[in-house]
Amino acid sequence: MRGTKLKQQFEALSDADLIPFRKYLAVNGNRQVRALFDYIAAHRREADELTKPMLFKKMFPKERDYNDVRLRNLMTRLGKQIDAYLVQDELQEAEELRTQLLLRAYEKRNAYPLFKAEISGRLRKLDLQQEQGISFFRERASLYHHLFFYPKTDNTSKQSKELFDQLVRSFESWFELGTLTYQSDYLVQKALTNEENPSRFFGLMLDKNASKGEDSHSPVVKLLFYLCSLSASGLDFDAIEQACKFYHEALPQMETLERKIAAEGLISKVHALIAAHGDERSFGLLFNLYKDELEMGMYVEAGRMHARVFTGIAVTGATAGYFAWTADFIKNYSQLVEETDRENAILLSNAYLDYNRGRKARGSEAGKYFGEAILALSRILHGPPEFELRVRSLQLRIFYDHDLVLRKNEQLIKDFSKSFRQYLRNLDSSRLSNLRVNAYLDFIRYTLKLAQLHSPNAKKPQETLQKIIQDIEHKSTQVMLRHWLMEKAEELKKKLLRQA
Repeated sequence: MRGTKLKQQFEALSDADLIPFRKYLAVNGNRQVRALFDYIAAHRREADELTKPMLFKKMFPKERDYNDVRLRNLMTRLGKQIDAYLVQDELQEAEELRTQLLLRAYEKRNAYPLFKAEISGRLRKLDLQQEQGISFFRERASLYHHLFFYPKTDNTSKQSKELFDQLVRSFESWFELGTLTYQSDYLVQKALTNEENPSRFFGLMLDKNASKGEDSHSPVVKLLFYLCSLSASGLDFDAIEQACKFYHEALPQMETLERKIAAEGLISKVHALIAAHGDERSFGLLFNLYKDELEMGMYVEAGRMHARVFTGIAVTGATAGYFAWTADFIKNYSQLVEETDRENAILLSNAYLDYNRGRKARGSEAGKYFGEAILALSRILHGPPEFELRVRSLQLRIFYDHDLVLRKNEQLIKDFSKSFRQYLRNLDSSRLSNLRVNAYLDFIRYTLKLAQLHSPNAKKPQETLQKIIQDIEHKSTQVMLRHWLMEKAEELKKKLLRQA
């Protein structure tokens, strides 16, 4: 069965599906289809070892010669029954789809009273719904569309005009919210790559939203529009704090998709703020966002958590100084990460936790934490650019804090900086934008400048340091880990003052 569609369909069935599907087959499948299902279900853990000749011999024991066409026909019939069962199972929960199919059936049979009553009942139910996302307005627009364009609807009455107004408003809201959601997601992706928006229509929609009064926007639209407009207006802490306020106001009305896109958009803005200004308060905002979303079950889908999300939360918690919370998070959520990514994610998360513990410790205790962080990083396998950059940027910081500052060894940070730069220059621009590459190169450059001032032979260290601080503070383009650079600069400033 290896490589067959039927094998893939069996893999899609959970253990909980087997009993209800067997009951479904008892009514809808013939004896041979049921027999094939029972045999494969009994051997589903070893499905790769089941060959077609083996199945044929089991299903047709009286046949001497293997007949591939006959077996494939039987397998196809079972596959169709699986698909039909899955559709029926989904219809039990997907009320929107069930309503659409029922309306089609009524319309075909010219049953206008039933058609109209079904739409009216569904609209009343939608009006009681608190969440008003894309699917909400899409369904409203579809229902009003069906009713308005039904041949028996009187399009000349006052009631018909109200019906048309509802149709237009619902369609506009659906289109507006959908466009802003997609634009918000695009802006998150654009921060990582050079990919351009394939449509100029998004810009037109943003201009249209800007021309409308703010009071006319729903809380969800107001949030998404604000997030989209932030990319052009610049970033500061107050602007991001305002976005967080809009986000919490919109939460009750957002559906899963809008909540996911808005959270990702907001989190990306906080990351951009940290990179642009190095404002330490931003980590508190970011940590609270992650923590709130985690408590709402946002980051777990089908019992799994993406490795990128897992490490993002752990890194933020550790950087913000919530060490006990972060340790508990790593312990409690690591098993939700896909097994192929789990080991790397745990190692990276623990490395950041130990590094930040080392930042707050002193002397030998700091050295112990830094050592554990380096050990964890040394066991990590290579990964995609975003993951690799987290690893390498942490390694550089450890070489600065541990090897240069504590152990007075400047060679490691010099050697590693060369390999880090080479890695960045070899990156394909389609995988990481030039803006991001340059931001990391600036991070390396400023780190080395600070490292040079630790040398007893450094000339005019205080004057040089002040110039570096001004350069970092006023650099208009993005600098990765600006907050860390400013922290190290302040530490060095205090050290030089003590030595003066």
